[in-house]
Amino acid sequence: MSVESRRDAATLLRRFNHLFVGRNLTDDDLVELADVIAEWVVRAESRPERVREFPSERIRAWQEGAAPAEPARPSGFPDSVVTGDSNPMGLAARQWNEGETAYAEAVFDRAFEGAPGRGHGGVLAALFDETMGRIPAMYGSLAFTGRLDISYRAPTPMYSPILAKAWCARREGRKFHIHAEIHDGETLVAEATALFIAVDLSRFLPST
Repeated sequence: MSVESRRDAATLLRRFNHLFVGRNLTDDDLVELADVIAEWVVRAESRPERVREFPSERIRAWQEGAAPAEPARPSGFPDSVVTGDSNPMGLAARQWNEGETAYAEAVFDRAFEGAPGRGHGGVLAALFDETMGRIPAMYGSLAFTGRLDISYRAPTPMYSPILAKAWCARREGRKFHIHAEIHDGETLVAEATALFIAVDLSRFLPST
């Protein structure tokens, strides 16, 4: 199984998901589609289950205090619902780092519509959470979200890029206090604060 094959299939499935929501398929279309999908459901259920893990080498290097700096283009999880390019149900947001700031760019297509013509606020919250969650990794830690507070300032646009950025306001031991903003061009769409709690890195290593 190649990474490229999974990514290519997921890209087409994401495109179809948005078309399914945004187009009026006929009854005949839907019956034919259901038959095809039912066949693939049976086929997929017969395949081995995949296990999702952090890269063990990087975790062990962090434990030893020898981890390299977080890369400018972090790969993250290819199956992430926010930034994974191999998740057919996700945003496939593009992510990168500049200095100690994490960025992500995303486009809300039809399947992520909330109120008519506006991106769903819950999906925007997921974009915040994913972008802010990368900050502890810049400090050699992995953390879970303890609290996420969002103030929505303007409607989330559809079909055009929005930009999320996050940074660490302060750190208190295991606690990371993180701020973030999402912009549509010069317009502030939303801003957020969050508390992330660092956890024992060994929890992310595969059990032996």
